[in-house]
Amino acid sequence: TTANGKSGYVPKSYTTRKAPPTPTPTPTPRPTRKPTTKPANKKTTKAKTSYGNVNKLPKITGKNGSSIVAIAQSMLGVKYKYAGASRKGIDCSGLVMYCYAQIGIRVPHGATQIWKHSGVTVPRSSLKPGDVVCYSKGSICPHVAIYVGGNQVIHASDSKGMVCYGNIDMMKIKGYKRLIR
Repeated sequence: TTANGKSGYVPKSYTTRKAPPTPTPTPTPRPTRKPTTKPANKKTTKAKTSYGNVNKLPKITGKNGSSIVAIAQSMLGVKYKYAGASRKGIDCSGLVMYCYAQIGIRVPHGATQIWKHSGVTVPRSSLKPGDVVCYSKGSICPHVAIYVGGNQVIHASDSKGMVCYGNIDMMKIKGYKRLIR
């Protein structure tokens, strides 16, 4: 029964007596760079950072995909709000951004931005809980969700108006992203 008196039912498998863990991020130390002196007449370019393999992804001690799933489960029922990224209202990329922020990982707000600029692409056969499923519509990625296992995802659904469970194959899939080791 909700605070406004509405009653409803959920499968027992979706319930728990334990509160989701409150993640405490362990920061990854930033590498220090030695200052260099460049001749004034030479052009300099910034080095691009890209993850070529999973081993280069940040490793958050004591946190893993299960932590991300637990955080996402704590958001079930939060209302959908375009461009939202909090418990007051959230959209699909805001959900991914929010969950990963709880363990100290910055993720861009925007499904296409997550697809283009976050983590490494993994095959479906390697999916693990906490990975991000990126959906496809032409050349863009209009929707993202968090994989929880068993071909299920948690996502902020515009059509249902809230964060809920869904089938991984609810839309055409563009690919799968892993953001932590």
